[in-house]
Amino acid sequence: MTTVRQNDDRLMRFACSIARADYDLASISNHFDRMTIVANAALLLALAVLATIAWTAFWASFLPLAAALPLGLLVGAIIFGIDQAIAASDWELAGVLRNEAPDNAYWFKASARLVVAFLLSLATATGAMLWMFGSTIEARLQEQRMESNAEVEAEYDDRKSELKSILIDPVETELKARQSERAILQRQVEEAFIQRDAANRKASQARIEAGREADGGLPGYMRGEGPRFREAQRQEAEAASVAKGVSTDVHVWQTRMSKAEQGIEQLTTVLDRKQAEYRRQSLELDLQKQRDSRWMPERNDPLMRYIALRDIKEDPEVGAAAQEFHWMMVMVLLTLELSFLVVKYICAPASVYTVRLIARTKREAAEISAELARNIESIHRGRPRSNLRVVGGQMEDGMQE
Repeated sequence: MTTVRQNDDRLMRFACSIARADYDLASISNHFDRMTIVANAALLLALAVLATIAWTAFWASFLPLAAALPLGLLVGAIIFGIDQAIAASDWELAGVLRNEAPDNAYWFKASARLVVAFLLSLATATGAMLWMFGSTIEARLQEQRMESNAEVEAEYDDRKSELKSILIDPVETELKARQSERAILQRQVEEAFIQRDAANRKASQARIEAGREADGGLPGYMRGEGPRFREAQRQEAEAASVAKGVSTDVHVWQTRMSKAEQGIEQLTTVLDRKQAEYRRQSLELDLQKQRDSRWMPERNDPLMRYIALRDIKEDPEVGAAAQEFHWMMVMVLLTLELSFLVVKYICAPASVYTVRLIARTKREAAEISAELARNIESIHRGRPRSNLRVVGGQMEDGMQE
């Protein structure tokens, strides 16, 4: 039981520090008043967290998170401080404890606070909307930038193409020709190998047939060097001649292939050098393009994002939906941001704590006023009264006894 009371006491102290309520008066007030203070503190914290998240997200849309988070915390702390000031301001009796209708001064102050809270809420909602539409806004900014830079981009692309045609294209053309030549020679060599293998097989078969004719002894073969023997020798000699000629051609083609490969290696080295030169000059052209007065650099500041959001809402295709969604989210965020002000001025319950606070403040003010009067009277009794006269522009002091 003691632990529960200690926890309740800690919660009450924390809630009073958040809502700027008097703990001594809250501790002797009824349970409903204490829970009202706790509820106000919880609402203040929730709104501070909401404002911090919304503003951090807004700053993070165009700043690094390390810079956006401190800015979000700063704005959230300012809004939290203003809400705290509203919570601690003007104790008005409500409900059954109200004695008279609010006067004009009350409504003027309430309206002024409503305007301040509305402006802060509208700014928070707008920042949150800029973050929520972040992808669409960035796409629109990129589209506008590309449209503005299209002419300059095309001009420098033409210059890069001309540079490529001078440095790289001739080398690439010659390299492709050498590679094509090597491919043709490679194919011819492969076909020659096939042809030579066939000729060698044919010569081998002819030698076998000639041997069979010379030896005889097999069915269909006659011993001796007859016509079929000579025909087999002729075919062997012809096949061997073909194989020899093919080998000569292969040697010639392989020599040409070796020269072609050497040329390819040399052209590849030249191409690498030309490509490095092209990249260097291309980077120089990119720098010249960015320094060109017609070039629009990439900008992602709040003003540009707001202009892009406005353009999106005016788009003939998606503008209507964007406008509806924007106002729907703005109203939701405004309702959340203004919720404490609504609770403070419209939904305030009858509170005995407020009566105690008003009574104690008036009593302390009366005590201080009486103490001031006593001090002034004591001063008058302890000092003789002097008469001050102005004579000839000079002040003379005369004492009365």
